[in-house]
Amino acid sequence: KRKSTYGFKGHLNVDEDGFIKKTDFGSGNVHDSQYFEGLLTGNEEAAYADSAYQSKAHDSLLEDQGIDNRLIKR
Repeated sequence: KRKSTYGFKGHLNVDEDGFIKKTDFGSGNVHDSQYFEGLLTGNEEAAYADSAYQSKAHDSLLEDQGIDNRLIKR
């Protein structure tokens, strides 16, 4: 039986002063990691996020772009 999920999730990119730089909103049944790359602006010095956003692909992406990886490891 497939579990249904209702609701939405919001994802934000904020700078060190708390100003919102980018947003994305999606269905509650889509994993947080699917929004990570779309939240990057290209001007980040570092990326901070909880472990839901962490993956080897995201680690490589941040390294390739010279962004300090501060994602929480699983």
